[in-house]
Amino acid sequence: MLLFSCSIALGQNTQCPPQVDDGMDSNPPHRFECLGSASPIAPVIPVAGNGIADMPPVIITTSTYAVFNECSVQSSEALGVTTVTTTEVSPALLCAEEKNVTIATTNVIFIGTAKLSRTWMNSSGTRQTWRFLYHSMSMWLTNPTSLPNILALVPPCRFYQPLTNCANPGLNPYPAFGDPPFFKGHIDYSCSLVNGVPEWKVRVSLSHHNGCTSHIDQPFFNGQAIPDLTCNATARHNNQSFHFAAPDSFSWLNNIAVDAVPTHFSTAGVSNHEIRSTAFGPFSSANCRPRWGFKEAFNYMGSNCLCAQFPALTPAIYGHERFTSMAAPASGVIGVPSVCPIPVGGTGVTYSTQNYPVAEVASSAAPFGFFSMYLGRWQDTTDKWIHNVRVFATGGHFDMQDAYNLADPTLQLVYGITTNHDLQNAVETPVDFSQPTVPLSILQDYGNQIVHRSHPTAVTIIPKIGIQVMTTMIFTASK
Repeated sequence: MLLFSCSIALGQNTQCPPQVDDGMDSNPPHRFECLGSASPIAPVIPVAGNGIADMPPVIITTSTYAVFNECSVQSSEALGVTTVTTTEVSPALLCAEEKNVTIATTNVIFIGTAKLSRTWMNSSGTRQTWRFLYHSMSMWLTNPTSLPNILALVPPCRFYQPLTNCANPGLNPYPAFGDPPFFKGHIDYSCSLVNGVPEWKVRVSLSHHNGCTSHIDQPFFNGQAIPDLTCNATARHNNQSFHFAAPDSFSWLNNIAVDAVPTHFSTAGVSNHEIRSTAFGPFSSANCRPRWGFKEAFNYMGSNCLCAQFPALTPAIYGHERFTSMAAPASGVIGVPSVCPIPVGGTGVTYSTQNYPVAEVASSAAPFGFFSMYLGRWQDTTDKWIHNVRVFATGGHFDMQDAYNLADPTLQLVYGITTNHDLQNAVETPVDFSQPTVPLSILQDYGNQIVHRSHPTAVTIIPKIGIQVMTTMIFTASK
């Protein structure tokens, strides 16, 4: 059996896109744009030919899938040939930074929307990467010949039927009529010229988290809320999470005792943290807003196995933090008053506490906190772009108002990804366009979730998980 990690792109251009930033920045290296008031500033027009619209329509790779039971791998499967299909949102919206992406294997298809988070070069100046945050529903196919244990891989919430009582656990034989589970994560696209020919690759990680997170019983904020009752225990899967990665050279929970330690939380402060805002509506390129500067500090609070009923028998993979941040002017001096962005209450500080989520005390209560879940790392010495890249899935809650979209809610339910890159890999170490001589070992990207424009309740502009959502604020941190 031939296994390959190098992606193949079909229908591509004869050259990689020009090596330029994404055009969303205000004025590197300050990357700060604020008039000293909450009034929206002039729209930003992306740099022509910045590569955002140049992702190839089809990339072929391989993939793998795993089911975690609390903090250990319960099962994993190689899914074989995997096709990543990228199309423009029609009509073109939001500065062409939003894509429709379908990821298809023989047994599962992810259908969702990708939102541009950032772009960077490698330290050798030979490869550019574009990172998108991805929110997708999963459609499971029946093919027992190719994958006999497919039912063991399907999140059991797929079979949940809301009931007025617990006389029946709500589980039906396959196929079922429940809602497709939503997966969240990221897609990295990269392009490099190899012997004069553009080589496109992808890195993908997607997660459907434990039930106490993905099915928290707060219907106002969660479109797939499931009551935490004994009769719903299987469907809610409190102790199980489900994960997808491409290419298939991904090692799930690799070297867990060492790699799972969230080193990106152990040191306060980061070298660069930005937020980009795109208006909720109307949707056109005129609504693109630049990034603005932001300062933050991470305080690591400890690790556990999220949702676990008993102490973990394996090293914990969920790191919790207290996140504090303050807007800073272009000078970068923390503590100087600034209204960009606007923290809740005007205090200059926004924060999230550890141990997400809190107890489900009321249907209107908002989850809060912030966690980082270790997934594993890619291991492929033949491909330095993916080799030794560690991946953490992140999620949680921020208290912050969008400085440019004051109609948006102050509660931000965020999801995203953190990747740790090997600084010994001198060829593929990430560098930012604004600071090309500074190697970056940690890239953290997360975005908010607001009920999607196509949803019947979109006019309410509320934070929502578990249904089709859109991202209007992107948070990026680098170190």
